[in-house]
Amino acid sequence: MSTEDGLPGLVALAVDQDGLSLELLVSGLETDSRIVRVLRARDIGEALGHLQSEPVDVVFTDTAMPELSGMQLAQVVDAMAAAPPIVFVTEREDQAVAAYEVGALDYVLKPAQPARLARSVDRVQAERGLRYIARTPIEAGPAQIYLCHSADAEEPVRRLRQRLVADGVRCWMAAVDARPDQDLDQQIVAAVQRSRYVLACVSRRSITDRGYLDEQLLAAVEAADAQPEGATFLVPVRLEPCPIPQRLARWHWVDLFTDHGYERLLSALRIHPQA
Repeated sequence: MSTEDGLPGLVALAVDQDGLSLELLVSGLETDSRIVRVLRARDIGEALGHLQSEPVDVVFTDTAMPELSGMQLAQVVDAMAAAPPIVFVTEREDQAVAAYEVGALDYVLKPAQPARLARSVDRVQAERGLRYIARTPIEAGPAQIYLCHSADAEEPVRRLRQRLVADGVRCWMAAVDARPDQDLDQQIVAAVQRSRYVLACVSRRSITDRGYLDEQLLAAVEAADAQPEGATFLVPVRLEPCPIPQRLARWHWVDLFTDHGYERLLSALRIHPQA
């Protein structure tokens, strides 16, 4: 079954032992036109029954279940021949890192708002190789990328910069390109303003680095807020499994550490690697 714009529609499985929470989750998912059907399950047995009897494109599950936990369900699903991605929808923010470690595609806090669920669907579409949102066309030509990162992530971001430069992309990274005779903060603001894209690189340590969250990202987020609705400008890039800072959660992110993660990044930026 296809959606109105011709893309394949998604079948979602919503799992929650609490009836009201389940209906709120289903209602939020049904507002997304990309989801053509939502299946319900109140426990793991029902969930596995759906998974074994019909195709499911994505599972949205609570972590607190009476038989198996949502984490254990994720491990069972991961062992399936055609495992659908898992999105955790829960009240427990402290389990975010554990969720990503068991391969969760996303982690949404209750009450799950339709706009936040739509971000998870964006990620499902991107994993399937489909466009995840209508984007404002970007003119052809070389792009300048501003690479934003915390101090602990300098080395992996340097390697990312090397790959981008090798593919003909102009990049600006403070550790490499900042001039020692000029004010660094002013150089960062100027680099963000003249860049077509900002890559906000995130690691486990960076999400607790208040200096990075409060200072390094400030100019990027403010510039992104000034962009036209739907324009690709700020792209969070996860360097390893970790939660996304709340201030970046509304943007679709790319997992650089996964298979074809770099290729997905180039696709999100509409950049084709040089032959």
